[in-house]
Amino acid sequence: MTSSTSILDEWPVGLRFLPTDEELINHYLKHKMRGNESEVRAIREVDVCKWEPWDLPDLSEMKSKDHQWFFFSLRELKYSNSNRSNRTTRDWLLESHW
Repeated sequence: MTSSTSILDEWPVGLRFLPTDEELINHYLKHKMRGNESEVRAIREVDVCKWEPWDLPDLSEMKSKDHQWFFFSLRELKYSNSNRSNRTTRDWLLESHW
């Protein structure tokens, strides 16, 4: 392993990061809320609503050909008196909504 390579980048063939819902809550989310960053380094914190969907795979800590990625993300409301999420992203040419 080189100094620029993370242990998360070196997965043996066939090994995948597929935590169950229970593992996501009972391990990763609990440790994240307690500030135990070393226990949750496999899941990056990203404001997913500020990025275009096709950019998200490159932001994942776990590089994989699987079409499933995991992120911690705070929910930002579009309006203070609603439950609607703010999903506006800014592309280099145009503003888009998803």
